Amino acid sequence: MEHRCGYRRAARLRVIVRGLHGAAAEGVVRDISASGAFIASSLPVRASAQIFVQFEYLQQFSRTRRAVAAEVVRCESNGFAIEWEDFSPPAVRALLRQLSHEYERDDVAPVAVGQSHSRAG
Repeated sequence: MEHRCGYRRAARLRVIVRGLHGAAAEGVVRDISASGAFIASSLPVRASAQIFVQFEYLQQFSRTRRAVAAEVVRCESNGFAIEWEDFSPPAVRALLRQLSHEYERDDVAPVAVGQSHSRAG
């Protein structure tokens, strides 16, 4: 059952999604919060499946990659909603801080580390 806790931020974060049995695919986090996210991906998953979401983010001026355990709570034609195994894992908190800083600037859209920070006009 899906439980939303915390403010969901719109995002365009590129991730790698892995199932427990080795299947993997690229994905894009469309929104994220301390409790979960929606990921657009072609990875075939089912509700209640356990997955890992690998993020890349800035941590003290260097890029860091972390995989966060999650459970699929809803499947849609263009992706799936997840809840983090642990509420507000450190990697997610770091990404939310990064997104908060990007939102504070008028000229910046939320994007993943390493992507262009300018908005298309």
